[in-house]
Amino acid sequence: MLVSHFKKGATPRESQRFILDKMETLLKSGYKRFIVSAPTGSGKSHVAGALADALGSTFIVTSTKQLQDQYVRDFPEMAVIKGKSNFECHQLMKREHIGEKRRALQKGLTCEKGQCMTKRGGKVVATCEFKAPNPDGQCVYYKQKEEGLARPRTILNYALYFYLKKFQSDSAGIDRQVTIFDEAHTIESEVVRFVGYDIPGGYLAETGLDQRRFDIESVRGMLGLLGSLKDAYAELIRRSHEPVTTADVVRMRRLDRRLDGVVNASRDIGRDEDNFIMQEPEFDAQGNLSRISAVPLDISSYTRDLLDSEIQVFMSATIDRDNFSKSIGMENCVLIDVPKSPFPAENRMVEFRNTARLSSRSPESDEIRVANSIDNIMAAHQDSRGLILTSSKARCYNLLKRLSRRQASRIQVAHSKNQDNTSLGDILDAHGTTPNGVLLSSSLWQGIDLKGDLSRFQIIEKCPYPYLGDSRVAAKNRADRSWYVYQTIVKLLQGLGRSVRDDDDHADTYVMDSAVQELLRRHRTMVPAAYHDVLFAQQT
Repeated sequence: MLVSHFKKGATPRESQRFILDKMETLLKSGYKRFIVSAPTGSGKSHVAGALADALGSTFIVTSTKQLQDQYVRDFPEMAVIKGKSNFECHQLMKREHIGEKRRALQKGLTCEKGQCMTKRGGKVVATCEFKAPNPDGQCVYYKQKEEGLARPRTILNYALYFYLKKFQSDSAGIDRQVTIFDEAHTIESEVVRFVGYDIPGGYLAETGLDQRRFDIESVRGMLGLLGSLKDAYAELIRRSHEPVTTADVVRMRRLDRRLDGVVNASRDIGRDEDNFIMQEPEFDAQGNLSRISAVPLDISSYTRDLLDSEIQVFMSATIDRDNFSKSIGMENCVLIDVPKSPFPAENRMVEFRNTARLSSRSPESDEIRVANSIDNIMAAHQDSRGLILTSSKARCYNLLKRLSRRQASRIQVAHSKNQDNTSLGDILDAHGTTPNGVLLSSSLWQGIDLKGDLSRFQIIEKCPYPYLGDSRVAAKNRADRSWYVYQTIVKLLQGLGRSVRDDDDHADTYVMDSAVQELLRRHRTMVPAAYHDVLFAQQT
């Protein structure tokens, strides 16, 4: 029985036993692809651990380093593979005469900056001495990668998993019987990020190319630019002298990496040109090109190669079988929908205030009414920490202006990039020391855990519809409105789960935008069963 493989010393919860028993029955019936919809607190990581122990060689794929670390804490016997930016480069340390890992990391001498291979004319002419076993110390990145692939149960992130499947699929340890995809609702965006390609404006400056020579708003123009970049980088490498200093090594590594990138992008986009779409070009304050991007519309042709294990398990707290299967191009997926949350409904109730229907065209009177209502909610929670989620950075700052001085003083705007260059980690650390601080963000809908007193109330100001100014979002919406609705509902449900993270936790949730309740009512079938008790409790 699958449940017998549960971690020793731990007792399966009702939800965990439900998932494992259902999966055992379905496996015996011949099913190979499973969608597991399990709310926060269901213990998905322990389910994954039991499946990995029972079913054979397994990859567990996660979306963040924090989730990787959580798996390792829960299952120290599993291997973990992390990316090059997490490891010191012995090659650069040797050149800089640095013997301590800590100092190397402080100076930014990480593995992705070292030159693993030296190429001439497209051929590898030398390999880093530390890449293979070396008495002076093997490259720590490759060592942990080799050890991780040699173990039967391995944890890695999506970017590395996709890279291994695409470029090293024939290597030992890559072909696994089972792959478990945690936070599976992010797979489409992860594939788009992996398959799509950005050209930073710095590439043109480095190679001396003039952006005006190219139609940077068409895929055909992008391919022309990639071809010119390929020739320009090949010429820069040909003219470069042998690396002597650390700066030389870093520069050669950068040139090699950029040449490989444009070659691969030119090939991949050229093979599927009609499936790619250009994003709006980005320019800096001086009008110089910052970035152009091409991304795929349909990812199904890529997922067939990237998601190819015999048994595949897609796990998320916010997932709908029909829309998820369609979005990633997978058929024959069977759903295991955990029917209820392990957390009491009274600890996570949602109050739909329906103060106004908000949009980019909302009258100022509606915006003020919503701000006043939020101000009153904050006053009612004057001594507690909280979270306010909205749909854009502009809305964050506009709301902040409309709040009373007393409540605005509690607010910390929190994004991955902030006006004062403060990191999100710094902001979250400061939030933990501010007795009644309130985070305001358009980007914290997922990926953070505000456990316990870190958030006793949360407010959803605006329904988080995907931004239609994004070319891909607009095209997907035109092709399939249900895709657009599904993306919105997933983001909403993710947001609802930020502040209640365990059995004893509790937080009050308030929804201001009347569009939210209307959307959920109209598309109730997209909402996993475990959310129905709080989302539809107010319906008559």
